[in-house]
Amino acid sequence: MATRGFRSARSRRASEDDVELSVSASDDLDEAESPSVPWLLAAIGGAVLSAAAGWLVVSLLMVLGWTATPDIDFSTVLSASTRLWLLSYFADATVAGLHIGIAPLGLTALHVVVGSGVAGYAATMARRAAPEELSQTERRRLALKVVAAYVATHTLAVMVGSFLVVNTQESARALVGALAVSLVAALVGASRATEWQPLLQAPPWARALPRAMLAALLVMVVTGAAVVTASLVRERERVQALHDVLQTGTLGGILLLVLQLLWLPNLVVWAASWSTGAGFALGAGSVVSPGYNEYGLLPSIPLLGAVPPAGVGPWTGFIWMAGPGLAGAVAALVVLRARPRARFDETALVGGLAGVLAGLVLVVIAASSSGDLGQVRLVNLGPRLTALAVMAPTLMGLTGLLTGAVAGLVRRPLPATEDEPVEHTISLG
Repeated sequence: MATRGFRSARSRRASEDDVELSVSASDDLDEAESPSVPWLLAAIGGAVLSAAAGWLVVSLLMVLGWTATPDIDFSTVLSASTRLWLLSYFADATVAGLHIGIAPLGLTALHVVVGSGVAGYAATMARRAAPEELSQTERRRLALKVVAAYVATHTLAVMVGSFLVVNTQESARALVGALAVSLVAALVGASRATEWQPLLQAPPWARALPRAMLAALLVMVVTGAAVVTASLVRERERVQALHDVLQTGTLGGILLLVLQLLWLPNLVVWAASWSTGAGFALGAGSVVSPGYNEYGLLPSIPLLGAVPPAGVGPWTGFIWMAGPGLAGAVAALVVLRARPRARFDETALVGGLAGVLAGLVLVVIAASSSGDLGQVRLVNLGPRLTALAVMAPTLMGLTGLLTGAVAGLVRRPLPATEDEPVEHTISLG
């Protein structure tokens, strides 16, 4: 009896401890889930800070360069910094008498990454302040509120900066660019944080398309980076010679390297265009492609020393066209993974469609990477868009179509489960 009483008392104490721990854990959970900052304040304040952060990055680089030539007025340095910052929003800039119309996609990508994080944080705060269970309609409404607040504030901050240094036409371009960049960033961050799935009600084949397109574009980015790396290794002596001619010194060399890194994504996109066979241009009447190269005088930018010699290119250059083919095949395989019971005709159709759409998106990105470097000879630098609009969707679409068809015929569909029957038709609506 004594033993039984001891066990009973111990059991009661254990139950009381469990209750206390449970209550404590619940309190901690509630505290963790409560919003620490109002979502509107997070969206507006974060939008201003993200715009200011991009300006500070460029200003820091310009100030470092100014220390080497302190005879230039500091206000001129700040004006040039603002112009280069606006260049990342696709507004032309004139610095030291040189017209620059090529957006540094490295800085533009930084805007997207930072903006996505800020919008995601604001959406998380909004989600914590909302009821625990939300429908997809409520999640969409919540995400779009955050997107609207972030985009409006970020665009306004960019416009205020543009009115201080550029004319009305360039301010209009900065407005459109800031609107597009902030919209992409906010949509990515807010939809992820609120778990809003825009394609949830779409047919199964459509839900797999964005992942397939993204996979194909990543393959193209890797292909372009590989082309740039191989070119830099092959022409390293000429690149080094161009760098030595500039005689920048230690600080100037570091600054030149960082500035080139901001435009390095542009070269990767150009190289991706080159791998499709469309090539790119380095001025009026010039062409750089796997089969033939022709160009005149080039600026003394070390990275441009990696371009191949003028004339007929080696046949080995066409091997790089396997990159776009692989991109289309990867798109089809992603569709197969998402649709394990789809018929071969569906996988072929969606694989080809994903390849075509990824090719068209590549054309849009290529257009954003193009521009002028001056006003006479070095105009329209970047991918040859007409040729790319033909080659990229064709190569990636055909290989996606063939891969989807072959893989759909070879593999055996998984058996249906009770809650997901086998589909025998392709739903297009």
